[in-house]
Parts: sequence; C-alpha cells; structure tokens
Amino acid sequence: MTPCLCGLSSSKFRRPLFQKRTHPFTAIFRFKATHLRVVKTTGADLTVSDAVIRYVGLVIAFAVVFIGVLWVIWDANKQGWHDKMAGTYVIRV
Repeated sequence: MTPCLCGLSSSKFRRPLFQKRTHPFTAIFRFKATHLRVVKTTGADLTVSDAVIRYVGLVIAFAVVFIGVLWVIWDANKQGWHDKMAGTYVIRV
C-alpha cells in the first residue's frame, strides 16, 4: 500500500518555511537558501514602493548589458544600480 500524499499540502507542512516573518514584504524578498535579506539602508524593512523601485531598477540594470548588476563588483558598498535606486542593501542573516 502506498501512503496518501494528499495531506502534504496542508499548512502544517508549509509553515516552517514562513515562520519567521517579521513583516509581510520582508519574507517575499528573503533569500532562504543563501541566508540573505534585502533591507533599507537605514536597516528598516522594505515597503511595497521600495520593492517596486528595486524591481524597475533591476530591469534597467539588466537592460544595459548587465553593467548595473555587475556594478556590485566595483562598488565600495556592494550595491548594484537597483539597490542604489531603491536605497537598499543585501545583508547576510
């Protein structure tokens, strides 16, 4: 007999992935596998407008032959163009 897997989609099994939410928008931008997190330069959580600005900046950074994304290599603060536009940092958690 094979066990029924229909119960695996219940919230009981998904909860550990999202258990440490501090803010609804922060959990969206948290990099779980690499233990990275996007925060404002002040250390505050992201807002929706910050996330939109960062996303638009990322599109622009990719459109200019990836120079905006590769900017992280040369920048003293390790920020790409999209991070500078939104005023964010990527930090290790």
